[in-house]
Amino acid sequence: MECARRNALMVAGWQVYGFMHGVINTDNVSIMGLTIDYGPFAFMDVYDSAHICNHSDDTGRYSFKLQPTMIIFALRALLSALAPVIGAENSTGAAVAAAWHTDIAEEDLSAWTKDGLSIQQEMESYIMTEFLNEYNKLMRKRLGLRTERDNDFKEIIEPFLEILERRELDYSAAFRALSRFTPQLLQSAYSLQFEIFLQSLDATSQCAKPDESTEAPAELWRRWLQKFADRIEEEADEWKEHDVDWLKAREKYMLSANPRFVLRQWVLEEVIKKVEADVVSGRRVLAKVLQMASHPFDSWGAEDQEIGEEISDEEGNSGLWWQNDGLLEPHPQFRVM
Repeated sequence: MECARRNALMVAGWQVYGFMHGVINTDNVSIMGLTIDYGPFAFMDVYDSAHICNHSDDTGRYSFKLQPTMIIFALRALLSALAPVIGAENSTGAAVAAAWHTDIAEEDLSAWTKDGLSIQQEMESYIMTEFLNEYNKLMRKRLGLRTERDNDFKEIIEPFLEILERRELDYSAAFRALSRFTPQLLQSAYSLQFEIFLQSLDATSQCAKPDESTEAPAELWRRWLQKFADRIEEEADEWKEHDVDWLKAREKYMLSANPRFVLRQWVLEEVIKKVEADVVSGRRVLAKVLQMASHPFDSWGAEDQEIGEEISDEEGNSGLWWQNDGLLEPHPQFRVM
């Protein structure tokens, strides 16, 4: 069950941070619960729960939303392979030795296999329980929530993801932008600030065409943000050690859980181009990206910098990052239209 637990926690992290493995074959799943053999991987850009990052996956077998299912499939296959061993050890009360199966009667092997497979339902239930607990815990952290409520997923998490998908917003950038939200923005006296905040959320979508429905985006957001604001204010006492400005402390907490820098495909492609064009300067860019990837929650690109100001690293290399309304995004030359 330890193997099942480790993989459940791993895939929960994938789903929370928008990581897509791409090829979750059984031989690409580690018994240690480590992320390995992720050739065509990607991090989610515009949120699409059914996104397929591997272009050779015609059926969507390894799509984002099916990743937990495929981990269960892999663990089921592992159980099937180990079932005779599990059954034998259950029967004898001891670990099997080398060449343990030599001269074992077929009926005994069959019985042990059946016994080993008998825990499949328990294993799968355990995986889902561990997955959901970890997923909700990490999601609450990304949303800046310190306490647990039974209806958090249905009332807060799931509706937020539905808005991201409906509005076709950037997954990581939207969470980062949400860190700036405070309940007072919903008050009429802050209507202008609220409008600016909503613009910062919609600005996370660089190339998508958001759903044009009969419901105005502001009302769509306001309904969810009111529930979120109520949930935030329920937790005011949880931040009582920050008497001066608990909302500011909460914002800092959210920023520490929502990456500023995400190793996106366009970044990797741009780095490869620069290294191929000039090894010396390309290495400096590669080193910078490695530094950013190793410290993703830092305020890279000067988040409060002026709109449209280009970001250069300490070596004077620019082109990878462009500051737009407080959001780090591809330089216009490299945007996907």
